[in-house]
Amino acid sequence: MYQTVKDCQIYYEIFGTGTPLVFLHGYAVDHHIMSEAFEPILSNHQEYQRIYIDLPGMGNSIASPNLKNADDLAEVLIEFLNSLLKNQSFILFGNSYGGYLSLELTFKLKERVKGLFLLCPVVIASSQNRTVPLQVEVVAEEPISVSENTAYFDDFQGMMMLQNQQTWQCYQESVVTGLQLRNKQFIQQFQQNGYQLSTEEKMRTERSSVPTMLLLGKQDQQVGYQDQLFLVERFKNLSCYIDNFAGHNFQIDNEPLFQMLVLRFMEKLK
Repeated sequence: MYQTVKDCQIYYEIFGTGTPLVFLHGYAVDHHIMSEAFEPILSNHQEYQRIYIDLPGMGNSIASPNLKNADDLAEVLIEFLNSLLKNQSFILFGNSYGGYLSLELTFKLKERVKGLFLLCPVVIASSQNRTVPLQVEVVAEEPISVSENTAYFDDFQGMMMLQNQQTWQCYQESVVTGLQLRNKQFIQQFQQNGYQLSTEEKMRTERSSVPTMLLLGKQDQQVGYQDQLFLVERFKNLSCYIDNFAGHNFQIDNEPLFQMLVLRFMEKLK
């Protein structure tokens, strides 16, 4: 489905009915990185309506030429949610850059966000200023047959801590699908000129009592795990889990733990 918001055409998919769960993916990918991870867990929970969004310029969504920066993007998302959900409360799930945007929405829509799930979130826009591990532990369990999407295999090897045939297949379904659809020109220009929220510093001083789950990978070379720990002090009802063997794709590197923690979070909200 599509909805036009501030001249952006926003593509989204909805499954189920009930309490809305809103999913925001990371930069340059699309909603598949969220739906592939969460639908196997939540599809049997008919009390939840799952809303998977493609951010503008990513997946099937089209960015407006007037969309210049992250502040504009946050406003597009707020208007989209206001139009789709009216005044209804919802639970927010954000991965990587989607986690960064989710923090902004949580503070701006604090009366409506009833739960927050952060999966390896960005908290510092500038990659040069992030604290990330210089060396990581990769587990290459077996030779991997690469018959398609060969151009993305180097990315897989650079991103994944657990490397086997199954995780390569998951990576293609979750990540490569979105990378193939992204608007490369928009992605490059936005990252150079508008990736950072003007409220980034203020976010570090905000407090929240919303029930929150924070998942981090100790081997995450994209956003790290140390910069996010200020959230433990600022969020009153936050549970934090750091997996020693997971990287930026926590949900693929350690799928059993990820699924258990999602269910624990949902149980916490009941």
